[in-house]
Amino acid sequence: MRMLRNSWLCCSLLAPTMLASACDTASTDDQPTLEARVLVGEVDGTDIVLGALVDGDRFAVYQCGGDQTVETHTDWFRGEFDGDAFDIEEQGLRLTGTRSVDGLDGELIEADGTRHSFHIDPVEDDDEAGVYISSEGGLSTGVVVLPGSDGLVAQGASCREPDECFQVIILAPLTIANQQIAGQVLVDGSTVDLEVSRTLVAPDGV
Repeated sequence: MRMLRNSWLCCSLLAPTMLASACDTASTDDQPTLEARVLVGEVDGTDIVLGALVDGDRFAVYQCGGDQTVETHTDWFRGEFDGDAFDIEEQGLRLTGTRSVDGLDGELIEADGTRHSFHIDPVEDDDEAGVYISSEGGLSTGVVVLPGSDGLVAQGASCREPDECFQVIILAPLTIANQQIAGQVLVDGSTVDLEVSRTLVAPDGV
């Protein structure tokens, strides 16, 4: 009889532990994840903007430099999430950080080790904010549209081989029609008209 009482006591002590373990597993599995396919943001302390396109665990980030950095910080990064972490490199520059339901948070690490923080916010698939691209006339163009203090703002660049990039001129006020934006770029002293379209997929070969 004593053995039965001891066995019952043992089981009663184990039961709460097993229950807590099951709850911990469930709470981990139920953590919200990033569902947005398009994200936009800025790199702190720089004139660089970022536009991310996510496809499951694969993603691409368009880094677009401003007036001071268009020639040195305009490129596409591609990679995969390792869990919720990422660490990708292109042309000596690294983007490292994590994803969450609130977007992507991380750092841009320069070749000399200088670090700049960034946060990229999710936007809806049909939002006007996002990433716009085109490829024509030997130019690969990308434009990032993101919310500003007075409405949407846009920053873009057109690049040609070998890695020669030019700032895209977008006339004010910013006009988006049928998910397209008209702009201009000055190449070799000549003005080239162009039109970029919003995309959910990163372009190939750039």
